[in-house]
Amino acid sequence: MVPSTYHADDGAAYERFLGRWTQRLAGPFIAFAAVPADGDVLDVGCGTGSLTLALAQDRTGGRVVGIDIAEPYIASPAIARARRASVLEVGDACHLRFADGAFAGALAQLSLNFVPDAAAAVCEMRRVTRRAGFLPARSGISGAGWSNQRLFWDTAAAIDRGAAAARDRLFSHPLALPGGLIGLWQEAGLMQVEPASLIIRMDYADFDDYWQPLLGGQGPVGTYVGGLSAALRSAIQAEVRAAYLSGATDGPRSMTATAWAVRGNRRLSYGLAQADCRTSRCAAAARCAFFSIARKCFTSWRPKGVRLAPPPLTPPSWVLTAGSLKHWLMLSTSSQARR
Repeated sequence: MVPSTYHADDGAAYERFLGRWTQRLAGPFIAFAAVPADGDVLDVGCGTGSLTLALAQDRTGGRVVGIDIAEPYIASPAIARARRASVLEVGDACHLRFADGAFAGALAQLSLNFVPDAAAAVCEMRRVTRRAGFLPARSGISGAGWSNQRLFWDTAAAIDRGAAAARDRLFSHPLALPGGLIGLWQEAGLMQVEPASLIIRMDYADFDDYWQPLLGGQGPVGTYVGGLSAALRSAIQAEVRAAYLSGATDGPRSMTATAWAVRGNRRLSYGLAQADCRTSRCAAAARCAFFSIARKCFTSWRPKGVRLAPPPLTPPSWVLTAGSLKHWLMLSTSSQARR
């Protein structure tokens, strides 16, 4: 298995840190995903099962399968409700064990940021999704989208260079930036790619409710805090507390979280064949090669004055089949002959 870059060893700690917020995001994400009501659905990087459970409760037919590389999450009591309603197992997003076209849709919630080879994971999601199936995903940690994360990281970065480096790695990740998910979906050869921003509120009872989950050792924050000396952690806690209070008394605070989301599908049309993910990055070059060869062949018999137009393709998602190449040449001659 390809190891995740997300430190995950305690399901209960994850629930306190992030799981309670992924539960709130699951509803808007499912509504945006628009996965067909029939057929099985796959949740890639299911964590402690927030999305998996919500999918199981939302659907009227078919199985919901959740996979995660973190065995402590799959084995955690925190995932018990989702386990009763779905199939949960340890699995690698980059090497899914399922057959081609096994699912009506494959979803990923806050997980692709931490997969070392996100492109390979999306290719696997596409492979196991049937034609006309949907592949939605959501990327959670963006530069300005999660105010609870910015509160911690920006405050800590003012005190510790290590925090500044960790923050920059996290917020400069391609999938944390605008267009990152869109580009990933297009590189995988998916059609009708649509982006969205999903917003929830994160309600904290007091500073302790905000701070204590950060000490649970989960994810980049937990890894960073766990490696601090007692003195530095105390100094950062004091400054983060001051930022949380912002001159007011301790008590409830409500923060916003915005997640990038994208969806696409595998629907094929107009005689075009979808490029294999393993060669999708070379599809633009393949298109040029096809066009060059076709131009040479076409030049030998084209009517005088007829100009060869580029094929109506959008690289790198598509390559020509023999049938569509012939169809394009016929259209090219007939349309220009009419002129």
